[in-house]
Amino acid sequence: MLDQFPAVLRMMLNLRIRINILLQAIRLFLSVCLFRVSRLAQRQKNFFEGLLPEGFARKCVANWIHTSEDDYLTILSVLGSECLGALRVSDNIHDSGDYKPLSIESVKALAKEGVSKSTELITEAHLSLTGASGKVGLYYDPERNMWYQPQGDAPSTHIVKQSHVRLSDIVTNEQLSLTAASKLGISIPESFIINTGAARDDEILFATKRYDRVIPKNAAYINGLIRPFRLHQEDFAQALGIPAYEKYENGNKQYLLKAFQLLRNNVADPLTDQLKLWDMLIYDYLNCIIGCIRWRMKRKRYMCLSRIRTLL
Repeated sequence: MLDQFPAVLRMMLNLRIRINILLQAIRLFLSVCLFRVSRLAQRQKNFFEGLLPEGFARKCVANWIHTSEDDYLTILSVLGSECLGALRVSDNIHDSGDYKPLSIESVKALAKEGVSKSTELITEAHLSLTGASGKVGLYYDPERNMWYQPQGDAPSTHIVKQSHVRLSDIVTNEQLSLTAASKLGISIPESFIINTGAARDDEILFATKRYDRVIPKNAAYINGLIRPFRLHQEDFAQALGIPAYEKYENGNKQYLLKAFQLLRNNVADPLTDQLKLWDMLIYDYLNCIIGCIRWRMKRKRYMCLSRIRTLL
């Protein structure tokens, strides 16, 4: 019996070692799972926050609905009836929607009162649009030259943006830039300026036709108005899992490289789409240079030139 005691000890020691190895493997497996769940939750948050307004516009919405501007789920639950793309967040799936006519006074107020008025409209209509500037999704009927505010499940057709309170001629400059890009063969959305008075900054709006809304052949109607069809879309920040507060690159994070890699690996025609993105980038840099020359900001012009050389 005593002769077998060392063998029993060895067996117990081996068993203890195996149990320790098994426990370490379980800990490692759970750590990896929790890490992946955490990353998945963060990517999910980044995606949904990418549907919301930013900056002062988001702060206005949060104040309007009495919640924290960090509470993205509550804000999305209020604004989610009409987002970018095909996604909707609503507790009423049976609401077919409606279109409320906007008077010329309401359109003028939207142009004049800035973010505060657009916040009132998007909160009332449960519309969520990204960006920090004052903007709202509206429905435009070109035959009647009438604007409507979507209600419930009714999709909008245009994004209408106000002029900037601190920078003059923003609306005119944006329309001029898009027209120039079109002349150079770059694909642009249809856009136009809404003039509600004498074409002063507080009397004009910039309207862009939504690329994520199309009119199907067998379209339905809502009170005599054609109902657009929603198309899914993601911006580069959402597709790459970049949070909204980091979408403007700070440091060497190589967003541009990642954007091209995303197209190369995920789209149906990667060569064509990469060339389109390249054309847009070159035009943006040329636009920057033209603006620098116009205002004779020599230092900024050299910065623009060095940036374009780095890109090339």
